[in-house]
Amino acid sequence: MRTQKILAAWRGLSNFERWAVFLWSLLLIVSAVRLIGSPDKHTVYPNFTEAASRWVWGSDLYATRGSYDFRYSPLVAIGFIPLLPLGNRIGGVIWCILSVTTLIAAMSWWLKQGTPEPISGPRRGILFLLMLPLTIGNIASDQSNALVLAFVLVAITAVQVDLFSLAAIAIVGAFLYKIYPLSLGLLLILIHPRKMSGRLLLFLAAGLLLPYFFQRPAYVTATYQHWIHYLTVEDRSTDGPGHAYRDLQFLLHDLSIPIVQQTYRLIELGTAAALALLCLIARLKHWPAARLHFFTLTLAVCWMTVFGPATESMTYLLIAPVVCWLLITTRLSLSSWTGYLYLLSYLLLLYPPFAGMFGHHSVLRTPRLKSIQPIAALLLLIGTLDDAVGTRGTERNRSSAGVR
Repeated sequence: MRTQKILAAWRGLSNFERWAVFLWSLLLIVSAVRLIGSPDKHTVYPNFTEAASRWVWGSDLYATRGSYDFRYSPLVAIGFIPLLPLGNRIGGVIWCILSVTTLIAAMSWWLKQGTPEPISGPRRGILFLLMLPLTIGNIASDQSNALVLAFVLVAITAVQVDLFSLAAIAIVGAFLYKIYPLSLGLLLILIHPRKMSGRLLLFLAAGLLLPYFFQRPAYVTATYQHWIHYLTVEDRSTDGPGHAYRDLQFLLHDLSIPIVQQTYRLIELGTAAALALLCLIARLKHWPAARLHFFTLTLAVCWMTVFGPATESMTYLLIAPVVCWLLITTRLSLSSWTGYLYLLSYLLLLYPPFAGMFGHHSVLRTPRLKSIQPIAALLLLIGTLDDAVGTRGTERNRSSAGVR
């Protein structure tokens, strides 16, 4: 009976959706085989397991040693303790499967209920196919960005369907991994102050207090102190192009525009305030809920990447679903130049996986080309701001439901 249901569901898929299922499954299988064959190479998973071991034995989570570099919250380390007995091979595969399936489920829900307009089965399949090359690096190296993106998509979709507690939990889940997704939560508080503020503070406090139930209070307090110190002193702005963060500061240095760290921090805060003001203006103008939430999501992921405090190459996965959705829905209309901005943004995001095919010594891996990703995010931001005041946004207004 179950087999018949699966076959019926498969027959109901479009050809593009079938190709998406096949290729995403293939990516998962290849990544799992690769992790089993070399669990300690080309993957960050051993960082998670060593952090879990350090937590169990009460040692410093944030004392860097060799290739070990753990920067997440203590609760993340605790979450990997159940995987310790499985070893890095099996544990890494389970983590990979969890990340991929969670991301796929979150994207599916977001496409169904969290975007300004629904897309059909074939276009949904195309979107997953467009996402695939932008996801390969994260999945192959067992990065946490896929799970963080899943949390972000769940949060924005939950707000759209009035599940504000779930939205707050998702924001906190992303925060415990990367800190800066809290920016999305702050924007949502501006839009829904009564429904989001209390919930977000409550679940944020719960996420930060939970580690006290799993270790000695003195050790947990010291661990938080070390974490805060680690986050405040880490600065890659003076590192070489191979290790520096891929953000606006990297782009400015690439253009030979000098900027000191203090000035750049002011730029980060200033852009955050400006984007928050844009969201507030959109809310006060009573934008329809779907359009407002999508606009908020786009501004948030653009800030997290271009202006965020810790943007690596893999972090640009955060803008991938938005770019792909906009690319599909604009259909490159000749009357909308923003469609071509989105196309160019997507093509630039393809650079890292494409360059990786030619090895580390290829001309495609030169430092100057690493500024391509922040340019892609800036193009997305420019197109989004143009859409916010253009006729295409007005047309979407007519087809969307109002803000609740």
